[in-house]
Amino acid sequence: MLTHTSPCPPPAAGVAAVVAAVAGAAAGDALTELLGLNISLSENFGDAVGLAAGLAAAFAALLSLANSALGEKNSALKEAQRAIKLLPSAKDRVYGPACEENLALIQTMFGENNRAISTLTRLLQTSYSSWLYTPTPITPAFLRLDPYWDPLRGDPAFQKLLEEKKP
Repeated sequence: MLTHTSPCPPPAAGVAAVVAAVAGAAAGDALTELLGLNISLSENFGDAVGLAAGLAAAFAALLSLANSALGEKNSALKEAQRAIKLLPSAKDRVYGPACEENLALIQTMFGENNRAISTLTRLLQTSYSSWLYTPTPITPAFLRLDPYWDPLRGDPAFQKLLEEKKP
């Protein structure tokens, strides 16, 4: 019955999914009944676990951005990589690459241009739901226009990337 698979679900459903993943489907169902939600986590326990993984990945990605704002390079990169491990592209082809997009952004913020450009090159060939440009994946046009990517503009590899067309 739980069909919402976005990493950004309604907060109460997200809490119930985390409870189900940690304490079991029955506990998640009890919480959803208490909260008045119209979902059954025990019917689709795998969905609850997937939803919890998506929430954990989104939290790790947000934490990486917070760490980057504080200038904490190692912590920011660690959390961005943790988000990728929690929601790998191989398991979630719609939202998983968004974690890689977040890593590219963090890498850009800290001057790791070669790594960021390598990640962006892969993402330009991938169809997914971006967290930055929801629901559209990253495109050369976004890379050209969005000031987030300004630190990469002087790099010849980035300029070449902007010229290439998405397949």
